[in-house]
Amino acid sequence: MQSAIARFGEMESAGWKGRSGSAVHAGNVQGRFYGDVLRRFAESGRATVYELYFNDDLVAMQLCISSPGMLLLLKTTYDERQSALSPGRLLLYALLEREFSDKRLREVEFYTNADSEQLAWATHDRWISHYLLFRNRFALLAYQRLKQLNNRQQVEQAEGLK
Repeated sequence: MQSAIARFGEMESAGWKGRSGSAVHAGNVQGRFYGDVLRRFAESGRATVYELYFNDDLVAMQLCISSPGMLLLLKTTYDERQSALSPGRLLLYALLEREFSDKRLREVEFYTNADSEQLAWATHDRWISHYLLFRNRFALLAYQRLKQLNNRQQVEQAEGLK
């Protein structure tokens, strides 16, 4: 799974997420998180990484975990140089076709804030609630201050691009 996260990170880092600093990469917190989740699920045979190749070129990846009858799609990336061919959508189509034809699944869950294109694939949707809990008031105040600093940096960077 670590090599899959490394490939995923290389691809995602090469695109807009890499330029914005939000890409999953094997060496960052997100990469370690996904690597750990996939490794733990793989120990019981419940992690899958789907990859789509055009000839020998990796063009899209999907990180997934599963439980009996359900596949949870965690994260997708694709080679932005191939975006005109929609490699992420092609991978999703192939993944759904394979999984449902093999009759291993009853449902597929997209773990994302779905846009209209993703909702077109869905039979229903629901909101995912997000909660942050802090051990104490100091941790909350530190989080709020760091968030303010980060927001200020993003505004300054955006103004520098104008």
